[in-house]
Amino acid sequence: KSSPVFLVERDTPNFTYIKIEYEGFCPCALADGIAICGDPSLGVVRCGQRNFVLHNKAAVKEFMRNPSVFICAVERQAVQDNPALLYLLNLQHKSLSTLFPSDTNGMSTEIPADGGISGTRDASTETPLHFIEEHIDQSYEWNEWKLRRQALQIVDARRKSVET
Repeated sequence: KSSPVFLVERDTPNFTYIKIEYEGFCPCALADGIAICGDPSLGVVRCGQRNFVLHNKAAVKEFMRNPSVFICAVERQAVQDNPALLYLLNLQHKSLSTLFPSDTNGMSTEIPADGGISGTRDASTETPLHFIEEHIDQSYEWNEWKLRRQALQIVDARRKSVET
């Protein structure tokens, strides 16, 4: 993997047209579970083909030290803990193998040269009549619109303030 590069507006042609990942949210804050918009005036950090904005200078320094830690934390959180973030961060189009290439559990993702056909064999399967669920996730949500609504609530929560 390539090392991160810091881009500033005055030294980068077409700076305003750079595609920013996570819809402009700061990956350091997202890794901590907070949705804070990044500040492009601080600069853009380019990691490979991906560009990120951060919310303050301390976050820029921290992200520049090891960006893969924050990127993995955000994307793992979006996939495993809070699927509503997939839509908020525009990650819904990416497959799990793209997000986590090392999580293939030793399975090869390459297609054999013969197209996967290597002879025939007999096999049989049996399907149980009544499946017994060992784990039922009570917070599972299949409705895409409800996930989008949750994402908007996450963003709206950062605008609220608490006074004591």
